[in-house]
Order: sequence, then structure tokens, then C-alpha cells
Amino acid sequence: MSGRGRRAVLPPADHHVAHPLAHDGLVVTVVNKAGYEQRYDFAELPVAEPLQRSLASAFAAQSRRWKACARAVARTLTPHPTALRDGT
Repeated sequence: MSGRGRRAVLPPADHHVAHPLAHDGLVVTVVNKAGYEQRYDFAELPVAEPLQRSLASAFAAQSRRWKACARAVARTLTPHPTALRDGT
């Protein structure tokens, strides 16, 4: 039901949402409601590949539920791998 008690309109029968994580497990694509698409390449992070894949997987899993901008969330990930690399 919609907010006013009317039935919500269902998407077309052939509608599907692509998984945000690419086959390589390192690139996440986030699409907003307006259809704008942004790609995040976790291979660029200065950490070991298993950690890159883990971060990309977590980012992709959460991306469908965010109310905040994905770009802001991606920025928060950047200092952490750098700190890990530098040992601080």
C-alpha cells in the first residue's frame, strides 16, 4: 500500500535490477533514482586484493539501502586503507 492507502504500482514483469558488483569483484556501480550511474573501482585502493574485494563486496551489499549519497560513503572508505598501508 502507498502512504495514502492506495495500492502501489508494480514494476513491469520484465523489470530487473542489475547487481552492483562487477564480475571481477572490484568495481561497484551505483545508480540513483534519476538513473545517474557512478562506478567505484576498489582496485585503486592501496591495500591487498583480498581487502579490496571485501570492501567492494560490503559497499555493494549496502548500496541499495543508502539514503545518503554513495560518493560520500565512498570517500569515507578512502582514509582507512591509506592508514592501513601507512601503518597508522
